[in-house]
Amino acid sequence: ALYSTATPASFGFTTAFSQYNLSPMIEGRFAFVNAIPADYTQWLAGGLDHSIGTGTGGNKGYMMLVAPDGVLKEVFRWPVQNLCVGARYEFSAFVANILKKEYNAIKPNIQFEIRTATSDNTLIATIPSGDVPDYETLTWARYGMSFYAPTTSIVLILITNGPG
Repeated sequence: ALYSTATPASFGFTTAFSQYNLSPMIEGRFAFVNAIPADYTQWLAGGLDHSIGTGTGGNKGYMMLVAPDGVLKEVFRWPVQNLCVGARYEFSAFVANILKKEYNAIKPNIQFEIRTATSDNTLIATIPSGDVPDYETLTWARYGMSFYAPTTSIVLILITNGPG
């Protein structure tokens, strides 16, 4: 099926976007899909998740397709526990721009943040992806950062960092 019935809770994270498993995708919503839907002519329809799935029917990987609405908000928030203080970790994600290059549209930009899991939510580290380039075909790139855990519990956050 094009749309997965999984929810963010299935994976242990939250998002400020509402899930929408129908075509066409609406701004401010997201869906878990195994291929880019043909909702809009500007999209690289049919593009697959960066992972290669196994089993009959080819690719079985799903991606989180997010349609920002111009408001800066959390795409992903995931609490992590039982870290080793002082150990080095990596927070990264594979990201792709689903818009065709010929349209020269606003490019996605994501802010990576690592914060304490305490009530003061202290910022530990942050880095922007910068504008995610558009290509003729769906092109995945890994963005992120490494960090040293100052505490045993943190929160990993991805935030839209631009209007598109």
